[in-house]
Amino acid sequence: MNYLLHLLIYLCIYGILALSLNLVVGYCGLMTLAHAAYFAVGAYAYSLLSLNLHWGFVPAAIAGMVIAMVLSLAVSLPAWRFKGDLFVMVSLAVQAHIFSLLQNWTFSDAPLGSWQNLTNGPFGIPGVPKPTFFGFQADTLPEYVLLSAVTLAVS
Repeated sequence: MNYLLHLLIYLCIYGILALSLNLVVGYCGLMTLAHAAYFAVGAYAYSLLSLNLHWGFVPAAIAGMVIAMVLSLAVSLPAWRFKGDLFVMVSLAVQAHIFSLLQNWTFSDAPLGSWQNLTNGPFGIPGVPKPTFFGFQADTLPEYVLLSAVTLAVS
């Protein structure tokens, strides 16, 4: 049963990503390969804001979305000069650079969240607090499924 709940959570997360990718590819007609990088930047921003600065779920999630959006705009606006295959190659280069940066931004002696160890490299960020908003805290897998399904429905 736990495995099925994990699959439902991933299904909702990837559904949200598919909807956002549909905006770029479907409506704008721009094939981009950097979508996962912006998702990762938003997730890292949420994690660091909620863990180190003790922000709540909603403000940290909104800040993560805004940070990913600003990075996307900062990269995409100059890249709009490129058309077709060149735009795809630029977005692939952005994806590779951001992935490499997130994987390698670690230093074992520095505290997590500092400029020397911002992402903790391949080990990720442990201990992110459970989401709490409006008196509801997601503690169990069914509550996470509910939270991710509601987020997908709102998206």
